[in-house]
Amino acid sequence: LSDKFVGVQIGPASFVDESVDTVLDTLQQRAGVNAIMLGTVDRDRIRKLLDAVIAGDGYTLVSRARGLSEYVPDYAQVLAELLSSLRRIAVVHALENRAPDVESDTELLELARRVSPEACQLYYQIALTGRRDLAMSPDPEAAFEMTLIRMLAFRPAAADHDTADDQAGDAMPIVAKTPSPEVDAPAPAAPPAPAVDRHAADLDWRRVVEELDVVGLVRELARNSAIIVQDDRVIELVVAPQFEKLAARRHVDALQRALRAKLGRELTLTVTIERDDSLTTPSQQQVAADAERKRQVEAELETDPNVQAMRAAFDATIEEVSVRTGSESEPESS
Repeated sequence: LSDKFVGVQIGPASFVDESVDTVLDTLQQRAGVNAIMLGTVDRDRIRKLLDAVIAGDGYTLVSRARGLSEYVPDYAQVLAELLSSLRRIAVVHALENRAPDVESDTELLELARRVSPEACQLYYQIALTGRRDLAMSPDPEAAFEMTLIRMLAFRPAAADHDTADDQAGDAMPIVAKTPSPEVDAPAPAAPPAPAVDRHAADLDWRRVVEELDVVGLVRELARNSAIIVQDDRVIELVVAPQFEKLAARRHVDALQRALRAKLGRELTLTVTIERDDSLTTPSQQQVAADAERKRQVEAELETDPNVQAMRAAFDATIEEVSVRTGSESEPESS
C-alpha cells in the first residue's frame, strides 16, 4: 500500500452513499494514495455548543459535545469552526451599531449580544490553545471536551456574581494622570528621579510564560500581557483594557508567586491597564507565528507533487489550509 494518505471530509449522510466508495477507490488507483473518510459536523451543532457555553449550561454542553462523536469528526476542524464563529462575534463587538452592515447572520448577532467582548476574547484564546493541544493528546475527543469545559470553568461572567466589596478588593488600582495646576511663576525643576533599569528585553517573556506552572485565567493574564520593566526586584506588565478583568488581584498574586518560583528570587509584580500597540504579548506572538506557518505551508502545497497529481486527475482545488501548532504537528488541507 502507498504510504501517502489523504483525508476526505464528507457530510454524515454520505457515509451510506455507495458512490463514495467509488471515489475512494479511484483516489488510490489513479493518484496512488490511500484515502480515509472524515465526517463533517453541521455548523448549527457547533453554534449550539457555543450557545451552551454562553448560557453556562454544563449538562447541555457535555451532552452536545459527546453527541458529535457519532459523526466521526475531525475535532481540529470543529474547533476551527468554533474559532471562526468567535472571530465573527468579535468583529460584531468591534463595529457596534455598524455590525449589521457586514454581518447578516441573525443567530450570530444574537450570540454576540449575549456574550461580552472580554468573554469572547477569552473563549477564542482557549479554543486556539485547545486546538494546538489536540496533537499532543492520545484521545482527541477527550481533549476537545476538556477545551469546552475549560471555557465553561473560566467564564468571565461568573465574576459578575461577586459582591461589590470583592470586586473592589480584586480590581487593580488604575491611577489617572491629571494636569498640573497653573501657577504664576514656573515651579523649580524637580531633581531627576533615580534611573530604572529597563532591560525587559533581557527576559524572554514568551518563553517564561510557556514554562510557568499556572493554568486558567492566571495563564491567560500572562499570555495577554507584555513586560515593560524588569529588574532584580520588580517586573511590570501592561495589559490592554479589554483584558482588564484578567488582572484581578488574586490572579496577579498567583502570577507573582509563579514568577518567584520560576526565576528563583523575591520580586514584586505590578500590572498596568493601558493600550500600547508598540508592545506584543505572547498570545499575539503565537498568532503571528501561526499565520506565518500557515503561509509557508500554503506555499509548499502549491508545489507539492501529490497536490499537483490530485489537481491533474480530479481538477481539485485547495479550499482551506489549517495548521496545527506545535513542534510535532503536521499541516492539514482540505
